[in-house]
Amino acid sequence: MLLRALAALIVSLALITISSALGKEAVRPCIARPCRAQPTDPLERADCLVRLGKYREALDLCNQSSGTTKDLDLYHLHLVRSNAYSYLGENDKAVAEATRAIELEPGEVDAYVCRSDSYNHLGEPGKALADCNKGLELDTQDGALYCNRGEAQILLRKYFAAIKDLNLATELIPSHGEAYYFRGLAYEKLRNKTAAAADKAKSIQLGHHPGSSALIYNNMITRQ
Repeated sequence: MLLRALAALIVSLALITISSALGKEAVRPCIARPCRAQPTDPLERADCLVRLGKYREALDLCNQSSGTTKDLDLYHLHLVRSNAYSYLGENDKAVAEATRAIELEPGEVDAYVCRSDSYNHLGEPGKALADCNKGLELDTQDGALYCNRGEAQILLRKYFAAIKDLNLATELIPSHGEAYYFRGLAYEKLRNKTAAAADKAKSIQLGHHPGSSALIYNNMITRQ
């Protein structure tokens, strides 16, 4: 009896931990929907798999759902796919999925966050900038869009404009480690070593660690 009670307690604590982890808002590249500890909706499950780093599994679930689930939310289907492809570094596919989402719901912001992020990774900052501007017309308080626009400004070598956008990103989302990272790069380009070092240290403190696909992109910026 005691062992059974102890096992039940361990399971409960594990579920609480998972719920807490999945409930944290991810800001890169976009969020499809809130994530519960034990989601029943297939797209919500797929979004959770993306957050857990199981990108191929998420795509498989999306593909299965598209053929079997009635009244499927197609906007979020394409959004989750875009998110997964972005993390896999398959940015052409991420752009295509985000574009389909925008065609379905042009008034929703998240797809512009996804597509602008992928455009940046593809080295197309002009397109990223246009998407960010369109998204910010819909929501002037979206920190992820300011971050993506700041990244685009860096690629366009507009470092003061980048810092302005990234300042807004950090004000709106103080936990956005990537915004600090890219602001550090902008300061580095302006030869402000003290500010650059402080921002990069802050980004690490907040847990920002670029993945393999992001490293290629970051190196592209650093070589400018």
